[in-house]
Amino acid sequence: MNLRIGVLLCAIVVTAGALQTAGAQVRVGVGIEIGPPPVRHEVVAPRPAYDAVWVRGYWNWDPVARRHVWVPGRWVAARPGYRWVDGHWRKGPRGWVWSEGRWASGRDRNAPPVERREPPRGGERR
Repeated sequence: MNLRIGVLLCAIVVTAGALQTAGAQVRVGVGIEIGPPPVRHEVVAPRPAYDAVWVRGYWNWDPVARRHVWVPGRWVAARPGYRWVDGHWRKGPRGWVWSEGRWASGRDRNAPPVERREPPRGGERR
């Protein structure tokens, strides 16, 4: 009997670990009926370092207030071999869904192409 309990507990732990790993790889979004307001144009602060990357601001959904709240853009340290892909809202069959911004490698086929543009200078609007 103790052997059966041990095997059962081991199976539960292994299954829970597998589910937790799979859950980390799946994006789950909740549809929101209210679409985001237009993106704000921000004044970009001077680049703090040569390799800094601008992550533009975005509208985040606040479920308590039941409204979108602006999250301002910011400079972040670049990751060698990667490029930043901004997050975005998209309208789906169950409402508006947010896709988080992320770092994409050059081998990432799902990432949009690199946008060729000069980096913003201090005081420029984006």
